[in-house]
Amino acid sequence: MIATIVAIFVALAFVIAMQGPVIVPVAEKTSIIIDGPDSFEVGEKIKYTATLTGVICIGDIAQALEWEVSRGGQIMSSDGDSVVVSACSPTEFTVYATFGGITTSKVVKVYPRASIGIEMDPWIHPNNWYFTGIDTVGVGNVNLRLYKVLETGRKVEVDSSRIWESYSHEEIIFYECGNYLLVAEARALSGDNRLIQEEQLVTVTPYVQRGFHKFSWDNEDIVQLTPADKVAIKTFIEEEIGIEFTFESEKVKKVNSFSEGLIFYKDNSRDDTILYQKDVKIISGDIQEMSFIQIKDKTQRYWYIYWNDCVVSVSRNSAISGFSYSGGGSSSSSSSGSSSGGNSPSPGIGGGSPSPSI
Repeated sequence: MIATIVAIFVALAFVIAMQGPVIVPVAEKTSIIIDGPDSFEVGEKIKYTATLTGVICIGDIAQALEWEVSRGGQIMSSDGDSVVVSACSPTEFTVYATFGGITTSKVVKVYPRASIGIEMDPWIHPNNWYFTGIDTVGVGNVNLRLYKVLETGRKVEVDSSRIWESYSHEEIIFYECGNYLLVAEARALSGDNRLIQEEQLVTVTPYVQRGFHKFSWDNEDIVQLTPADKVAIKTFIEEEIGIEFTFESEKVKKVNSFSEGLIFYKDNSRDDTILYQKDVKIISGDIQEMSFIQIKDKTQRYWYIYWNDCVVSVSRNSAISGFSYSGGGSSSSSSSGSSSGGNSPSPGIGGGSPSPSI
């Protein structure tokens, strides 16, 4: 009897060895769970894994798993209890895992690649609403953050409604001039829920308008030009005359009068407006020290730009014909006549400020 039982077990072991894995379910209900994200983005390759419960197996159960996906999804590779899928366009498809006649499915949402874009005019004026031009794909609600960029390059977050406000994320208004960094951020709709950001540098400058009263260099109402004021003047000159330059020069002249070209200044009568006048005779009782450069416009004509803390002058005439000198001024009439390189002309100024032809 014992010999017979032993023979049966030996025979069973031989059959198992010859036929490979054998799966023996128990009374507990067999189930399959597919582990993996409910969503991902176009082009990503995502791994899903099947976990089986309620079964006992002899051998490798992974060899018995079968994977399928519905239309819209693609199986990139499979390895027993796991599969890697992807999709080439936004869609929704189903992942199927089958084992021993039991099939489990998982619905997967495919989103476009998450992105945020900003197409806002980088040169604007205070107290006007401007479109941010924010365009989003595959993200949730957009949040705007603003940083003020100091002259040192340091960025300080601004949260005061006295300085700026936004209407949703579509429009924005600034109440103070300066250099700012606008940050738009949102979370991706896909499973990783990662943070998506886009940045835009914005310079808020005063308006530049033609003055209507007689300018005097000795006027006590003349106020010192701020860095934002000089940015506005620079942008105005670049757009109206077609020359690119920076307010940087080691050459200084001592002058007391000039009578041609444009002069830019600011007085106490208008808080956020830079005034300019054209072809007016200006004489100062005191000698004024002014930095200067000589520059070419797009037609290769020379222009002369003079400035100090309160006045900027632009003229076609050289320093010899346009200015009177006294004291220890430089005997050189100008710097070299090469046009400045660097960035392309600044975008147009928005907000409806006048830009009359020169």
